[in-house]
Amino acid sequence: MDTESLRSGEDWQAGLARAIDRADILQLFWSQNAARSRNVRDEWEYALESRGDDARGAHFIRPVYWQKPIAEVPDELPHLHFHFMAQAGE
Repeated sequence: MDTESLRSGEDWQAGLARAIDRADILQLFWSQNAARSRNVRDEWEYALESRGDDARGAHFIRPVYWQKPIAEVPDELPHLHFHFMAQAGE
């Protein structure tokens, strides 16, 4: 999580890119807000470009969502299974 791994005053975009480069997976938490966020788009686009390999991110990007209906999935990501994560009590 960027709020725990980035230092005050650090270039956060470069820091997130380094974190993605070192990660085993990118857990993409998908919601209406995430779908509208330019920063979230930048992160998954960077992951596709740098870690996408031949499977277009299928072994690296792990998307989950918890709001129904699911927010619109970008044209670049429909090949990935977006797993529904039920909230407690559902």
